[in-house]
Order: sequence, then C-alpha cells, then structure tokens
Amino acid sequence: MEIYDTEEEQVEALKRWWKENGTATIVGLVVGIAIILGWNYWRDHKKEQAAQASVIYDQLLKAVDDNQKDSIDKLAGRIQEQFGATEYAAYSGLVQAKLKADQGDFAAAKDILKNVAAKSNKELSNIAKIRLVHLMLPLANTSRVCS
Repeated sequence: MEIYDTEEEQVEALKRWWKENGTATIVGLVVGIAIILGWNYWRDHKKEQAAQASVIYDQLLKAVDDNQKDSIDKLAGRIQEQFGATEYAAYSGLVQAKLKADQGDFAAAKDILKNVAAKSNKELSNIAKIRLVHLMLPLANTSRVCS
C-alpha cells in the first residue's frame, strides 16, 4: 500500500483506481443483484406452483373419497400437465395408478407407474417401481400357470 503525502495524491489515486476498475465494479454489482433477484423469483415461483398443485391434489383426494372417476382422471391429468415438475404430479400418478389397477385396467396402471418411475425423485421413483413389480407379479404367475 502506498503512502501519500497529501490529500490530493489520495484523491488522484482513487480516481485512477476508479478509472481502471469502475466498470468492472458496477458490472459485478449489477450481476450480483440480478442473480439474487432471479434466485428469489425462482424460489417464490416454485412455492406458488407447489401451493397451486396442492389445492388441486386436495380436490383429487376428495374426488377419490367420493368415487368420482371422471373428476379423478381430469384432476390427475391437470396436475400432470400444469405441475409436472412438482412432487404432486408423482403423488397424483400413484393415486391414479392405484385406481386404474382397482378397476382392472392394468395396462393403464403400468403406463402411469412407468411414467412416475421415470420422472420422479429417487424415493417416489422407487415406490412406483415397487408398485409396478406388484402389478406384474400376478400377471406373470397367471401366464406360468397357463403355459
């Protein structure tokens, strides 16, 4: 660090530094602020998406309790389309696959479970794979008996 004899030398050194580094300093500040604002926007957006998906998922569970089959498929489809990046998409897929299996539509249940297994986080993917195996076991046992 240099030692200046007068205040004017200090001001001149500061002006020189600002001339050399001012643009980079301003750009760094603007980029830093933009990153912080963008990150906060993204977090808020994700929270809002999860909240909206939660409301529809709640409606889906009520439709399941009331055995409204048309509403169940529509609500599950809506969650998949609009909120496919949320965990609620996987949860609704698991609910929908269970109902399809209960109705005897094993092909649709398998397709739904394969989709959930491919798109979900590790835990939900494993749950979907286990349920898929459970779906396939009775069919495999039946084919062995028939052959």
